[in-house]
Amino acid sequence: MKAGVNVGNQCVLLKEVNDSGQTMLELHKKLLELRVRAYYMYDPELIPGSRGFRTPLAKGIEIIEFMRGKIGGMGIPQFVNDLPGGGGKITLTPNWYLGFYKPERIHVFKSALRGTYHFSPEPIDSKMEEFYPEISSEIWERVFSNSFEIYKSNE
Repeated sequence: MKAGVNVGNQCVLLKEVNDSGQTMLELHKKLLELRVRAYYMYDPELIPGSRGFRTPLAKGIEIIEFMRGKIGGMGIPQFVNDLPGGGGKITLTPNWYLGFYKPERIHVFKSALRGTYHFSPEPIDSKMEEFYPEISSEIWERVFSNSFEIYKSNE
């Protein structure tokens, strides 16, 4: 590392070993002190003998959510699943982008740090709205019926 070599950590999420946000936060803080950046946190592969070590996918996403705001980005790994059958790796992330609300021409996001909802307007001359997923009425109802603070970006 002193010679300028970049070192990244890849770890596997294991049930009752490192499946808590606090454990992973402490691990990655120590790694950063050693100048090792977080790279991947793998969901265990579907191989014989791995059943007892597997955690629900939601657990890995919960860990990533827990780490946000408590450690710099270099200390937060990408949570990945190596798809069975040669599908390759996919990144599993918390869903911060909820969608596009067409009548008001705004994008709706959920803050990683506060759990609050935020809006970002689409430029008036944009023709891009057909590319954005429309927010379902269920999500929109949840945005306004919950006790979350609502923020509107100034643009």
